Amino acid sequence: MLSYYNWEGTNIRNLYKELFILPFMKLRQLLLAALSILDGGSFSEQRTDLSSNHKSVESHSSGSITSRINEYCFKPSPSFLIGVQRDSTTPKHFLSEHENVEAVVNGVYFGEDFTPLGIAYVNGHEYANGNRNQTRGYFSIDRKGKIQVGERLSPKLKQYTFVIGTQPLLITGGIVHKQAKETRYKLNVAYRSAIGTKNDDICFVVSKFPVRMQPWAEILKNEGYEGALNLDGGPVSQLAVRKDNKLSDYGIGIENTQLVIYASRK
Repeated sequence: MLSYYNWEGTNIRNLYKELFILPFMKLRQLLLAALSILDGGSFSEQRTDLSSNHKSVESHSSGSITSRINEYCFKPSPSFLIGVQRDSTTPKHFLSEHENVEAVVNGVYFGEDFTPLGIAYVNGHEYANGNRNQTRGYFSIDRKGKIQVGERLSPKLKQYTFVIGTQPLLITGGIVHKQAKETRYKLNVAYRSAIGTKNDDICFVVSKFPVRMQPWAEILKNEGYEGALNLDGGPVSQLAVRKDNKLSDYGIGIENTQLVIYASRK
């Protein structure tokens, strides 16, 4: 069973982070965001291929090819599973500690006491605080294997094998959801993470540059996502992938998430 606890940090390390690392990352976010705006929201970085299941997504804009996201897509099966683990860690570190795990993305938001907020339910076990008042959208898999992304969830979690409940919804039915367009998100520029579906696959996805919430949703729509739910972002945003026994990570991951979502071999 995947279970361990890792807490990073001493007072000196935290002071160093506050004085040097975080100001540098904030400046980098602002510069990348400015470049993104100047380029019409399509700031590009070099394409990176991670694995046969990972896809470096490209979109066509004004005749040019731009790479906006890194994603890992897979089909769950009896031998290839999706799960969650409550842990104070980064996806990169979690992946390095678990050889059967193929990909990891950071999880939901967490509170001041480091408790994950919302729903993170797997086969009868809840890994978050279970408070539905802190959720407005759900990524779920029912016991027949049907994957759904939407606003509604049955009161009986036992009908599902897997549920992530948080906010905001980004995409439903291939369309940008109204939650992603809300005023509360219009000024916040950050690196983003999400879990979603496309081509009947489950996908973990992170942005390659800081972006506001609605453009983030529009990027995923343009990349073919039928459904997507936003996860925690900013300094915890990270996707880590294993390929040929080599580990690659994307996003920032300079602060610990309190929950990871992973795909693993059984």
